[in-house]
Amino acid sequence: MSYYRWLMIMSIVTVLSGCQELKKPGSPPAMPPVDVSTISAVSKSIPVTFEFVGVVNGYHTIEIRSRVEGVIVKISFTEGQLVKQGETLYIIDQRPFLAALDSAKAELAGEESHEWSATRALERLKPIFEKNAASRKDYDEAVALGRTAKARVASAKAKVMQAELNLDYTTITSPITGLSGESNYGEGALISSGGKFLTKITTIDPVAVNFHVSESDVLKERREMQQHLLELPPDRNFDVQITLADGTIFPALGKLDFTAPTFRPETGTMMMRALFPNPDEVLRPGQFVRAKLIGAKRTNAIEIPQRAVLQGSKGMFVYLVKDNKAVEQIVEPGEWHDDNWIILSGLKDGDVVIVDG
Repeated sequence: MSYYRWLMIMSIVTVLSGCQELKKPGSPPAMPPVDVSTISAVSKSIPVTFEFVGVVNGYHTIEIRSRVEGVIVKISFTEGQLVKQGETLYIIDQRPFLAALDSAKAELAGEESHEWSATRALERLKPIFEKNAASRKDYDEAVALGRTAKARVASAKAKVMQAELNLDYTTITSPITGLSGESNYGEGALISSGGKFLTKITTIDPVAVNFHVSESDVLKERREMQQHLLELPPDRNFDVQITLADGTIFPALGKLDFTAPTFRPETGTMMMRALFPNPDEVLRPGQFVRAKLIGAKRTNAIEIPQRAVLQGSKGMFVYLVKDNKAVEQIVEPGEWHDDNWIILSGLKDGDVVIVDG
């Protein structure tokens, strides 16, 4: 602190009393009064925010994979562009699957013919058996052949259904609306159901903003809540505001929707996530933003202008007016609220704090 400002603060007794001591004969002229401004400390409820560095992520990211083996004959999307739910992404050569379907249908027709024949044979044999004109052995064999024929028909129908499914799987569509990623295969490539994924689709409306809170901050928050110094919104239902890299504030507020149940041992942080509507696609996965949690408040807190807080060898302090004297008082500043410091300790209601002078 400059010598000039020290002289001004020391002269506050003259300003506050509104008068000067009478000069004694032969004494030097007294220093003229210096104008200063003060405020009285008043405790109240003050909204506070918490700010973190966040990263934009797609709310859902899905790997697109093939369910059948075949050759890609067409890629129907542009990498990096928006695709709609149900939009075709890849087409696999359908000829082998059409042939397999025809074969399955032919097999089904043959089995249905065998079933019909077995059923007719049983129908002819049954009245003869009931008249004891046919043996039990012949009748039981006819019943068994009929049941076997029915089972073979059911199996053939299942093969037709599977062949139809495999044919459907040759047209690969997007299960969600989102941004497409890079394609790992080109047209003409042979792919299989157990191979690498074809591409990824990432939703961008809404988007998620992930950020991490340190263990020390979480413990501090809990301690201050227990001491009734901090109050969080009900159910921790924070609003979240984000600021982009160029300083632009994103127009829509997000909502905190997930807090990890555990800390990451390698970083000592807890992950939190907020969701934001993004209809204009302003936010893209991978962007860095500043995330500000809104909704908490300091209870019975005192705030003073930032310029009233000074830095000394013993830490942060202010000057108080006591008995018409300027007295140094150590304080513990917390968060900023507008242009003011929120003072966590060191001040009480009624303290007169020197702001300027």
